[in-house]
Amino acid sequence: MDEGKQIVSNNKTYLLTILVFAVTILLTSCGGGSSAPTGSLNGQVQVPEGFNPKAAARTAGKGLMGAAVTAYSTTVTADADGNFTFASLPVANCTEIAAASGAIQLKMYADITAGSNSKNINSTTTAAAVIYEKLVSLNMAAPAIGTVEGSALITPLKTEIGNALLQPQSYSYASFADSQNTADVIARINAGASFSDTTAPAITITYPANGSQATDSKFVDASFAIQFTYSDSESVPDSVGSPIAATIQLDGGNPVTITNYFATPTVATQFEQQSSSLAEITGSLIDITTNVTTRTATITLSMTDISGNTGTGISTFTIIPDVGPPPEKAAK
Repeated sequence: MDEGKQIVSNNKTYLLTILVFAVTILLTSCGGGSSAPTGSLNGQVQVPEGFNPKAAARTAGKGLMGAAVTAYSTTVTADADGNFTFASLPVANCTEIAAASGAIQLKMYADITAGSNSKNINSTTTAAAVIYEKLVSLNMAAPAIGTVEGSALITPLKTEIGNALLQPQSYSYASFADSQNTADVIARINAGASFSDTTAPAITITYPANGSQATDSKFVDASFAIQFTYSDSESVPDSVGSPIAATIQLDGGNPVTITNYFATPTVATQFEQQSSSLAEITGSLIDITTNVTTRTATITLSMTDISGNTGTGISTFTIIPDVGPPPEKAAK
């Protein structure tokens, strides 16, 4: 074969290769050949008991009837119980799914895998979506959406959204991005909180210890104070909100709040701390000049760490009178 014919032959081979490649692309783009994997998604648009979109009787109390549920450009309508199904969605992580009915808008991000998938849209997924979008808008690291949904950090925002659903006429999804609860989550993250921290702190009341005894005069003395220990494997106490909640209860009566007798906790994962004198409170609970019976007191102390996890310590102890006859004689 001479050189001219060889060049023509090579050009024909080159053009044929290009043509085959172009046809392959065309077939693929038109649905021929292999296609991107897809998965189905079913779930329910959930609303709290008492949700009343039209100030009329609520039926079932389980789902948002007739909600328009949208993924990408596809919209399906939820049934009478709020159930929805997408027959085919692209396999992808963090797919945005929005549900709307009037002013109500709920949202979730779902990981779609090949095959069948199931996930419900509710106040938890909506709170996680709000926080996820806020992190992205601030160029902050956003963990997997499931990690956000399972974090105690979003609990206050989830509660806010749940309460807002009970007043649907004034509901606004956009307002949650700028709510104080959302700002607090961001502040806690900046202070060292972690969405993946699900360990509650261990709170132990060391004085008065659970099962111990104290005389009534000691109970009302100015030196009477509560001592407790805090231990957490990952987080320090919350520095954004109020980390301590404490009450004292006498003989099963109404709990008396004593939170303000505790100072701001030490910033550490392990420490021991003491309240100020509780004589002002305890003196109002027991009059030692007339007390002749053994009393039962319960102290409940809860602390929240920076990641939103709450631990509680409880001490139940007896108060023995040291004025008047002994308890066994007083009972006769």
